[in-house]
Amino acid sequence: MRESYRKSLTWLAVLVTGALVCAWAFPRAFPFFPANWQVSRVEAEKIALEELRRLGTLPDDPYVVAQMNDDAGLEVRLLQASRDGQAALVRDSAMEKRVLLWQVTVYAPGAQPRDWSYQAEIAFDGTVVALRKGFKATDASGVITDEEAIGRARALLLERGADPAQLAPPEVRNKDLDKRTDRAVRFADLPSPLSSRLRSGMEVTFAGDQLAGVGSFVEDVHPDEVTQLLQPIGLFGNIAFFSTFLVLPLVAPIFLKRYHEGELGVRRGLQILL
Repeated sequence: MRESYRKSLTWLAVLVTGALVCAWAFPRAFPFFPANWQVSRVEAEKIALEELRRLGTLPDDPYVVAQMNDDAGLEVRLLQASRDGQAALVRDSAMEKRVLLWQVTVYAPGAQPRDWSYQAEIAFDGTVVALRKGFKATDASGVITDEEAIGRARALLLERGADPAQLAPPEVRNKDLDKRTDRAVRFADLPSPLSSRLRSGMEVTFAGDQLAGVGSFVEDVHPDEVTQLLQPIGLFGNIAFFSTFLVLPLVAPIFLKRYHEGELGVRRGLQILL
């Protein structure tokens, strides 16, 4: 009986120690994991559908997909900035919300995965990060000038509570397609120490003369550098996945030999495998 109590206390101590280690290590391993998680998948979907109606009429009987989406490149840059003593700037910039968020995509019935109708990004505290309306490259549309696009963008941002006067002067990026010209009007944040790595601000996009999206944007100043930093992670993931198939031919003959000799049954084999 005394030995049983000793084992129970030992395992209880291990359990408590493990819980304390997890509580200490998790925020250090994942510093940008949402601390103020208020919005579930279902709630994010409701918020997205309500907000997306501002861009147009949603499809009848839509197919809605809500899933978590992460930005590994942004996470790397924010970790670098925090390590360089810019943790306060990272918190004030609200870029942490973009590291992991809800992505809600709306499809018309029978649409292909690439032909989504609307898409929204919702932070875990309920903040609407971005709203987009999908257009095919072959869709035709009207024409507007850069000045008209800037005027409409200013009005829309003011309507949504963002003041363009507090941001840098607008930049217009054009993309010419066969039947229309797409425009992105960007109001970048004012320069800060983070600007050496990341550019951020507000963006309004147009497909021809039609509103195609509104929200915040973040872009890496040196994207090739981040790609090189993330390559080893992708390589390790591929190795971990394919290693199963590389080991299987080595293990299978041993398993089959013992199975045919009656030393190993199906049930025991499954227990070992799982």
